[in-house]
Amino acid sequence: MLPDVIRNTLLFIWNIFNFIEFRMWSCAAIGWGDVYYTTANYWMGAVVLNEVHSLLVENRACTRSGQQMTSETTKSLYIKVLLVNSFAILMACIMLETSVDWIPDITLETQCEAFPRTAKESWYFWFAYVLPSMAVPTLYAFYLTFDIYKNDLLPLTGRTRAIALYFFRLIAIFVTFWIIFVIAVFLTGWAQAIAFVFYNLCGFFR
Repeated sequence: MLPDVIRNTLLFIWNIFNFIEFRMWSCAAIGWGDVYYTTANYWMGAVVLNEVHSLLVENRACTRSGQQMTSETTKSLYIKVLLVNSFAILMACIMLETSVDWIPDITLETQCEAFPRTAKESWYFWFAYVLPSMAVPTLYAFYLTFDIYKNDLLPLTGRTRAIALYFFRLIAIFVTFWIIFVIAVFLTGWAQAIAFVFYNLCGFFR
C-alpha cells in the first residue's frame, strides 16, 4: 500500500493547487506521481509474489524459520522495498526531463501523463519505461507462477487454499491492469480518464 499512500497523498495536494489556480508544474507533478505509482506497484507485486514463492519452497523443504532467520528476512524485505521505491522515483524523475526530444513530455495535451506523442518518444516509452517498469516484473511473476505449478508447491485444496487464492488474485491483477494500462495509453479525453480510474485501484485490489 506504500506506493498508493505516497502517490494519492501527493495527488491530493497537487490537485488543491490546481483547484485554486492551475500551475504547469502541478501537471508535471501528477505525471511524475503516476510513473512512480505504476513502477512501484508492479515491482512491489513481484516482491510479494517472490516472498510467497520463497515461503512455499521452504515449506516444501520443511525448513523452520528461527528468530534469527525471521530477522534476516525482515531486513531483506525492507531493503527490497527501499530498492523498489528508489527505482520508481528514478524512473519518474527521468520523465521530468524536457530538453531531450525522445523522452515523453508531461503536458496538458497528454492529460498530464508521460505518454508519447512522437515515434522517438514511443520507442523510449515502451522500451525504456514500460519494459523495465512493468514488463519485467510481470514476466517474473509469470515465471514464479509456472514454477509453483510445475513443482506443485501450492495445491488449490486443503490448508493452502487461502494462499493459493491470494497468489492467483495477484496474477489476475497483473493481467487485468496490464490490459487497462494499454487501453488507457491509446484512449483520449473522458474515456482515458475512466480507464485510469480503474487503473488507480491497483493497490486497493492487491
